[in-house]
Order: sequence, then structure tokens, then C-alpha cells
Amino acid sequence: MKSFIIEPQIQDFSFVKTLAVGDLWSSSRVGNE
Repeated sequence: MKSFIIEPQIQDFSFVKTLAVGDLWSSSRVGNE
């Protein structure tokens, strides 16, 4: 994962960031339920 973000591009970084936020949100939601 680190090697994928060594040379981040704006679009790629935004996409990865969106996935990370979505993953955290899904995990927290599942944990609450």
C-alpha cells in the first residue's frame, strides 16, 4: 500500500482517500450495529 502512494497523483490520492474513509465509516457502522 505504501509503495502505491509513494508518488501520489491528485485523482488517485482522492480515490484512495475516499476508499479509506468509506472503509472506516462501514467498519464503525457495522461495529455500532
